[in-house]
This record gives sequence, structure tokens and C-alpha cells, in this order.
Amino acid sequence: MSVSPKSDSIQIRDVWAENLEDEFMLIREIVDQYPYIAMDTEFPGVVLRPVGNFKNNSDYHYRTLKDNVDLLKLIQLGLTFSDEKGNLPTCGTDKHCIWQFNFREFNPNEDVFASDSIELLHESGFNFAHNHEKGVDARRFGELLMSSGIVLNDSVQWVTFHSGYDFGYLLKLLTCQSLPDTQAGFFDLIKIFFPVIYDIKHLMKFSNSLHGGLNKVAELLEIERVGVSHQAGSDSLLTSCTFRKLKENFFNGDSLEKYSVKKVPFFPIRGTVEGEPISLFVDKCSSSFPQAEAMRLQSCNMKLTSFTIVRPFKSHASLRFLDYPFRNLRCRRHTPFLVNALSSVAASQTQNKTSATESDTGDLKATATSQWKAAIDFKWIRDNKDAVAVNIKNRNSTANLNRVLELYDRMLNVQKEVERLRAERNTVAEKMKRKLDPFERQRLIEEGKNLKGGLVALEEDLASLTNELQLEAQCIPNMTHPDAPVGGEDCSTIRKMVGKPREFTFPLRDHVELGKKLDLFDFDAAAEVSGSKFYFLKNEAVLLEMGLVNWAVLEVMKRGFTPLITPEIVRSSVIEKCGFQPRGTNTQVYSIESIDQCLIGTAEIPVGGLHMDSILSSSSLPLKYVAFSHCFRTEAGAAGAATRGLYRVHQFSKVEMFVLCKPEESDSFHEQLIEIEEDLYSSLGLHFKTLDMATEDLGAPAYRKFDIEAWMPGLARYGEISSASNCTDYQSRRLGIRYRPEQVPPSTPARKGKAGLSSTQFVHTLNATACAVPRMIICLLENYQQEDGSVLVPEPLRPFMGGLEIILPKYK
Repeated sequence: MSVSPKSDSIQIRDVWAENLEDEFMLIREIVDQYPYIAMDTEFPGVVLRPVGNFKNNSDYHYRTLKDNVDLLKLIQLGLTFSDEKGNLPTCGTDKHCIWQFNFREFNPNEDVFASDSIELLHESGFNFAHNHEKGVDARRFGELLMSSGIVLNDSVQWVTFHSGYDFGYLLKLLTCQSLPDTQAGFFDLIKIFFPVIYDIKHLMKFSNSLHGGLNKVAELLEIERVGVSHQAGSDSLLTSCTFRKLKENFFNGDSLEKYSVKKVPFFPIRGTVEGEPISLFVDKCSSSFPQAEAMRLQSCNMKLTSFTIVRPFKSHASLRFLDYPFRNLRCRRHTPFLVNALSSVAASQTQNKTSATESDTGDLKATATSQWKAAIDFKWIRDNKDAVAVNIKNRNSTANLNRVLELYDRMLNVQKEVERLRAERNTVAEKMKRKLDPFERQRLIEEGKNLKGGLVALEEDLASLTNELQLEAQCIPNMTHPDAPVGGEDCSTIRKMVGKPREFTFPLRDHVELGKKLDLFDFDAAAEVSGSKFYFLKNEAVLLEMGLVNWAVLEVMKRGFTPLITPEIVRSSVIEKCGFQPRGTNTQVYSIESIDQCLIGTAEIPVGGLHMDSILSSSSLPLKYVAFSHCFRTEAGAAGAATRGLYRVHQFSKVEMFVLCKPEESDSFHEQLIEIEEDLYSSLGLHFKTLDMATEDLGAPAYRKFDIEAWMPGLARYGEISSASNCTDYQSRRLGIRYRPEQVPPSTPARKGKAGLSSTQFVHTLNATACAVPRMIICLLENYQQEDGSVLVPEPLRPFMGGLEIILPKYK
């Protein structure tokens, strides 16, 4: 086959626990015919390095490899088999087969990792939750690998790129042990299990025109990737094709036996040193690089940061943690900076937060912070456990209902015992008030001491059980509206379709091309200043953003909403209470290192906290707010065409609607919110559809959610521009927002609080997007573009843009 296969001829076979045995049977059948095996692994990066005295740089780098491989867990392995001519196996199908093994052991909620490595996997579409649930057991994989015929086989020839870590993880699986203490022991095992190895990085030394990492080398050799970058199957195929092309171009197709490596390189560290890739820097250090520069590597003082690790790690006298990426390896004191810390997954899996600081000796000290408590109705959950279980299943939640029920029963039993002992202690105290003989008094004193000791122990148990119950119960998502479609996003139903796509008689441009022609954006400069997924707005785009914001706020104010401009930094506990989970995977919200505050991802969060821990009067409801804020999101896990241009960015402006109301009114207000959204977008002449979102696409707080997707002709698809969610009392039970009814409804038994007042109830909260500015700019530019590249301004926006009617190209 061709050195660069076409994507439609390739099948990347994902291997999970359920098909592991079958796939190894196929591998055993083809290995003799296809003995060249290109390999790539995905692992949690490099998180620590040793300190101390080392014989040489090679010794230092091996110790770094060993410490990291021993500590971390393999995430994914890709294998591409080929024969001498580069042909790939088909295994009885019409596709050429590549294998991608997905392992279950790594859990980003519990394990240490380098954030840049995991962010790359998120951006490639990696689903860690699915891996954890369905993935291959590493020990079973090691057993099958041992008997597969691809190791301990002189006929098999391994092809890799900077392979030390790859083979380190495989040796760990094969031997079920930590790596050897010495390089010599490591190389001895390599020779036994993998007798013949070709490392592309090594072969590049004999081809002067090649440089860089795998992607760069493939680009120089004009090899097209099949599949997604940073997925092991695709990377292993790219490695195989690169090896073949390199062999043809630089070695005339001759045997490469004399170029096989005797010692694999083991330092594929990501990052830069004075702007150079670290792997290149290490290569120089290990060869003819000046000794003074080589010594800099060993004298660096690299400290723990949240880019490197998101879970506390027990202190280890010989370890320091790396800080990637970085410009400069020179020692310097770090100042607080923004790091990814929050996730928009359910307010589930809440754990005690920890902060880790490194002392001058390299020790880590973890300090747990206190945990807030939600007013969860545990009795209701127990009495309605069947409905709750169905809801958890329908929403594809990881909540453990059985554990919640078990903890609740245990807590009640301990609580009863605590109350019994307290009653006995009170009885003893009353007896002590009487006139007693000395013997009886002493007996009661001893009895009181015993009761007190037993009560203290039980109260500690009760507090522990109550806290654990809280943490588990917070995993349970809100109940779901009975009319919400059940299933994944594809099961969402169309509630309403408005307008139809505009018909164009000229070739369409997307908003990125239009913005360039009209000089509205500068993504390149923003990338230099801030990083990827940031942007500068210029010229009429500035007027357009400000016009959209003012137009949206004023239009919503006409419906009786109070305008707000909110804080954009909030306490992390407020984010948790609104239903966003800190320290989780697929991080969406930035937190500020060293202090318990975060940047908001939506104005819903600060507005939700506006009335936190308060009791509202019934007459004050409903409270309706329209809030403007900038929003900050990490967009981890987002990849592909949907991220182009303004569609998915780290910072943007948004106008948000938020309602607090009585429970019986929330369904009505949900309808009002979606009608406001539809009126706004209809007035701009947009074609859109309103969707009733399916259960698996609901966030933990949402009882029901409507999304609006507008037609974006330049992207040739619908894109989400707003959502409207009814969160019922999910958020208010966490935020402590109640109201006191003016009188108890006749159908309800009269329950009175102090001074004869009605008992308080939790309000219902709702939120909806009035205008997410970047998505709206996309819609307007692409739908109102003209053949000459100009863009008409919709009439409703013209008064807010100084009367501007058309945006004209700046260059011809």
C-alpha cells in the first residue's frame, strides 16, 4: 500500500475490555506476516524529576523516566503492524487495521498528571470517563501481551519516535514491577523483550534535512495524518508511515539493521528552554553540547504548579515537580497565575479541596478546607428511590444512589444512638441534682463520664457520616421534567423552527474570512499576547459587540428585568453551589492559584450568589435580572472545526437572564425566557431552531433545558447560540435562598415557625442567554454577507451602532 494511506482505507480499531481477547487473537494471527510494529503511547506527561547527584546526564534522565513511569499510569497504546514493503493487515475486512488500546486505570479526578498533556488529550476528544468505565485492565493486557508473539521475538522489529517512555510503560505492564534502579538493568530488559528497535529520532541523525517532533518530520516528508492527533492509534500509524518514507528517501530502501538502537532515548519532555524544544536541549546535553549549558539543566529549581498536578501528592524527599510549559529554566519565584481548576460536570463528586505548597526542602503540605452543606432532602430520596434511580440512569450520571441510601440509614441509626445517650446523660445529670449518698454520687459520676466518652465517639462518627453522605448525595443530579426526551444529544427534539436559510447566489465566506476582509479581528496577535482561542476585535466589530450588548440589555429590560453588571471573580464555593464541580475533568472555569477564587464562566454564577443565604418575602418574587459580564472558559475537550475563529473562545461577553420565583411559577417563567430568546433572534432575521434537550445533555442543575441553534451558512451548520434552563430548587438548596409564603395554601397542613410565621420554602431559579456576543457576531456576519464582501447591519442594531448600515471591506 501507499506510504501515506487514505483515511477511508484505514480502520483504527478501539480495544476495550469487552473485545480485548478477540483483538489479541487477531494480532497473534498476523504478527508473523507483519513483523514491523510502530508504537505510540499516551500517558499523563512528566510530573516530577529527581534531585541529587548523578553520574552524568544520561543517569539523570533515566531517573526522571523511572520516577515518572513508576508513579503514573498508561492511558492509551497504539500499534500499527506492517510488512517489509509497508503493507498493513486487513484482518478479513476491506480496511487496513490499526489497533488502539484504551486503559481504565488513569482517573484525572484522583491521579497526578501534567495538565498540558491531559489538555492535549481533551482537545483531541479523549473521553476519560468512558475509558475508566470500559477500558482495558492493565494487568490482563500485560498477560495477553506476553503470549501474543510480539514481545520476546527476534523477528519483530519495533518502530518508535523517542521511545524511552513508551517502552518504560510496556515493561511496567509486562513485569508488574517498578522499573530497574539502573539504566543498565533497564536496557537489559529492553534487549530481552524488544530485541530490535528503530527509533526515528535516532535515524534523523543520518538525514540532515529533518528536524523537530513527529508531526514536523511527517510534514517535511509530506505525509498526511489519518485520524486525530494525540490519539495513540493515529500517532502509531503516522510513526509507521514516517519510518517508511524516511527509509525510502534517505536510505534507498536498504536494510536498516545497522541503524537499530542499542539504547532507547528516554527524555520526550514537552516544553521549551530559551525557546528551544526541551527534547532538543537534552539531545545537545547528552552529546557535544557545552558542559556549562548541560549543568544548567541539573541546577534548575522547578516547582510545583497547578499546570502540573491537580491532586495533592505525598511528600518525597528526592522529588521535585516540573512546571510546564515554561520559557526559561532559570530559577525564579512564581507569582499567582490563572490555572484550570473547575469543571461544568455535575455538582457531583464534590471532594474536600486541597492546596499544596512546596517548602524549601521540597516537601508538600496538603491542607483541607471546610465543606459547605446543601439542604438535600434525604428522606425524599429514600422514599422515591426508584424514580431517582431511573433519573440517574436516564441522565447517564455517575451518582451512586445505593451508597447514598446506605449512608443515610447508617446516619439515622447513629443519630438515634446519639440521642439515646444524650437522654441518658440528661437523666444522670438530673439525678445528680438530688441529695445522694457518697457511693451513689460516685457511681453516677462514673456513669456520666462513660456516657460522655461514648457520646463523643458517636458524635464524631455522626459528623463523619453526615459529611460523607453530603458528598455522595451532591452527586445526584436534579430530577427531570417528564416531557424531556430520554437519551443522548441526538435524541433532543425540535420544539420550534423559525425562518429558513437565506439563499445565496455567490460563493459563501465564513466569519473568519469575512473578518479578515473587513479587518474586524486579529487572532494572530491575540495568540501572541494571550495564547490560542483569544482574539482582538477591531473597527466595526467593536461597535457590533457594544451594540449587541446594549440592544440585548434594553430589550430584556422592557420585559421587566433589572439590569446588573456582576463581579467576574467569585469564591469557588459559589461556583460549586451553582452546580459546577471544582477540580474535575474537562475543566471549564479558571481558578486563581493560592486563593479560593475563580473567574466566572457565566453571569448565572454571581447572580445566583446575589441572594445567597437569605429569606425573601413572598411579595418580592419574582426577581428578574438581566446581567452583563465577561465570561472565561477553558474549553477543555473542545476540538475540530467547531473551534474555528470566534465559535469557541476562552473569553467573551454575554448578556444573561436570571429569575428567582415561587415553585409553582417556574414552568411558566421557563416558557417566558425561551419566548424572549426567540423574539430577540427573530427580530434580527435569523433562521434557528429551538430544541428540547435530551436527558443526557442536561447539566446537573437543570430540570429541563431548551437550546436555540442558529443557522451559520459560512460553517454550513447550526450552532448553539443560547440555552434556557429551569433548575427548580437544585441551586437554591445549595445557595440557601428561601422565601416565606404570605399564607399557607389551604390544601397544605398548617405548619408554623416562630411567631406564627409560615415555614420557609426554597425558591426556584432559572437562567437563559440573551446574547452570547461571539456566536451572535458569527451569525450576523455570515447571514448578512454580500457578494462584494461587505456585511449589512440588521436594522434593530443600527441605532446602537451610530446609525451604521453596512460594514465595508478595508482592502481590495
